[in-house]
Amino acid sequence: MRTLFFIFAILLCYTVHAQRVRQIDTDTVVYYIDTETNETTWGGAEYTGNQHIGTNTGAYSQTDGYQNTKAIVAALGAGNYPAYRCDTLHLNGKDEWYLPAGDESKIIYQVFNASGLFAQGWYWTSTDHDNKPYNDFWTFDAWAWKKWFGGGEGDIYEKGLKIDINRSFCILKETKVILGIPESPNTSSDTFRWIDVMGRETEPQPGKVLIKKFRSGRTEKVVYLP
Repeated sequence: MRTLFFIFAILLCYTVHAQRVRQIDTDTVVYYIDTETNETTWGGAEYTGNQHIGTNTGAYSQTDGYQNTKAIVAALGAGNYPAYRCDTLHLNGKDEWYLPAGDESKIIYQVFNASGLFAQGWYWTSTDHDNKPYNDFWTFDAWAWKKWFGGGEGDIYEKGLKIDINRSFCILKETKVILGIPESPNTSSDTFRWIDVMGRETEPQPGKVLIKKFRSGRTEKVVYLP
């Protein structure tokens, strides 16, 4: 009875996590998206009564949220803010979660916005605004970039004060190992099947080296599926 309870607990935990994590699969990378959100300030900023002051994190990439997140945590230390939450997240047996950069957040918006994956509102990205004073009132690094989700306002991406409270979510990116010849253009009529290294037809499975075999007879590439 104890063994059955233990197995049930594992299956329940896996089901909850599987529902919580969504996936975007491309030819080169897989994005995992944690749909659990949090509402906090961006971190590392304060309002002194007449000025907004923020910490220079160096996290200015629009494409590399992982390095942004590491830079933010290195600059700010432990705390209740999005980058630290993502950096310390352990989910689905994975530890390399991070706060998405601006362009990564836009990709997720384009794929999932219509499905209502996230509640309508602003979501922080890991992209700091800049390290220059904006003017005499909005001072050093008081801004970070945020992305609108949920429709109603269109595809908007703009800066927000780091002391504002917005939602955030974590993502993880795994790069596929691609070997063989470069991928050539495909057409909708040129369907393919997966072939293993022994020439046998198979289904895509994690940890297998596979070849795309197209109906026209050409082979495209060898892909290691994570």
